[in-house]
Amino acid sequence: SIPAFGYLTPASLEVLNTLRKLWESEKRGPIVTMDAGPNIHLLYPSDMNDLAEFLKKELSSQFKLFCS
Repeated sequence: SIPAFGYLTPASLEVLNTLRKLWESEKRGPIVTMDAGPNIHLLYPSDMNDLAEFLKKELSSQFKLFCS
């Protein structure tokens, strides 16, 4: 479109960068998917609950998290 636009927000990019750092340090992490907006969805097996808890602590003060 003109003008061009993108769905990623500065907050989305910050979360993606946090996830990238997690993969680099742990050599594992959640699979990241995104919908047609700025929302990030994480998929991970149950044996990665420790990482899920880490992400909740790391991100919940700045972002809305919906976990199931």
